[in-house]
Amino acid sequence: MKRGIILISFFLSIFACDKEDKEDKECMLLMYVPLPSLEEVYGCTDTRYALHIDLQETHELIRTKRTYDEKVTGSCHPAIDFEKYDLLIGRKGLKSGNHSITYELKKSCTGEERLVVTFHQDISAVATTVTYHVLLPKADSNRTIAVETKIVY
Repeated sequence: MKRGIILISFFLSIFACDKEDKEDKECMLLMYVPLPSLEEVYGCTDTRYALHIDLQETHELIRTKRTYDEKVTGSCHPAIDFEKYDLLIGRKGLKSGNHSITYELKKSCTGEERLVVTFHQDISAVATTVTYHVLLPKADSNRTIAVETKIVY
């Protein structure tokens, strides 16, 4: 009788773990968030070089127009709707020319956010520093986002 209960408990715990793992994976797959850019929303062109913020190899989450006006400069400086968006902006030094940048925001079931920034490099040997950014849906003031950068040749 004890063995039967132990075996049943063991099998139930295995299936419960499988179900939780499956739900976590499904949650991550379902929680990708589309990210608008200044190019799409405000008509800026090539913000990799047209925007500047005094950062090196890091990023900042800008939540207000005042902070944006104080810290971000460049040939395209649109009036971002900070009631609707937060701006995550950063700079990255690269050893070769940059072709493009893509972004992927993942949210876990527990609400943790991770932004993956992928730099797609070209064959030019010109080292460069680029600005990357995304407009994020407005969130509460204690929002934290882990940022992971990848370089693809």
